[in-house]
Amino acid sequence: MISPLNSVADSNIPRPRFSVIVPVLNGARWLPDTLAAIESQTFPAEATEVLFIDNGSTDDSVAILIRHPRVRVLHEPRRDPYLARNRGIEAASGEYLVFLDADCPPHVDWLAEFDRSINQAPADVLVGTLLHPAKSPLMLKCYEAYYNTKIAWLFAHGRTANFFGHAGNMVVRRDIFTDIGLFEAMPIVGDTEIIHRLLHSRADAVIRFVPRARVVHAEVDSVGALMAKLYAIGMYTQNLVPRGGYRPVSLQDKVCIAANSIRSLPLGLLGVVPLVTVLGCGWAVYLSGRLTAALNALTARRGA
Repeated sequence: MISPLNSVADSNIPRPRFSVIVPVLNGARWLPDTLAAIESQTFPAEATEVLFIDNGSTDDSVAILIRHPRVRVLHEPRRDPYLARNRGIEAASGEYLVFLDADCPPHVDWLAEFDRSINQAPADVLVGTLLHPAKSPLMLKCYEAYYNTKIAWLFAHGRTANFFGHAGNMVVRRDIFTDIGLFEAMPIVGDTEIIHRLLHSRADAVIRFVPRARVVHAEVDSVGALMAKLYAIGMYTQNLVPRGGYRPVSLQDKVCIAANSIRSLPLGLLGVVPLVTVLGCGWAVYLSGRLTAALNALTARRGA
């Protein structure tokens, strides 16, 4: 059962525009850069609250966080990033809830770009751009070009069944959680699940891609790290699909998106070979994850 949001709407205290919510599990390696990036935002600090939720860290994460006066540190003992985000949601007071990961330092105009997009046209959910570290291998940078082209293409073509989120760079209007409930407990793809729960609840929901709201996914700095992430996405997507709403992107659309991403490749046409290589490997790993999840579900049913 998904708990309802404990709303602070009755408070007479003015709300900040944004509540930045960041789950942390042993993130000491990345926290200094992420905290500095939050502190350097061009968006007014007085219109922003920052909540980090420790999810059972055994490193120096909490010690690093408590040294920052703007940061409110919360704790969620159940190790699950979405339950940690729920703890932040319940404590947050902002009009919009901004989800960031501890290993995703944002660009200096990150919040300003989200604010600009909201002012231009209201939205229920906004999804920003994920970049890889500047010194990433060529194949990883080619995948970055494909991934962000895919988001833009899906939103531009209204492929709502294929919409997906990433809670490392995503904004949700506060009252959405009041209406449809909090995140479900799951290690990954809970951001996509809640988008499709919203689309099921509200056919007119506005979900928008904001390409200039950028963060750097520092943890995924190698092709191996990317493959591990795609395998996990495959596993949990397999469990998500039967529930309805979400559908993986079709092969035909993948080809179209890949063709559109060529103009963004680091080496132009010379980047096609590494792009095809990383997409082929990634697709195989993703399918392996889905197959593993399907076999696990079948084994569990037989053992019941």
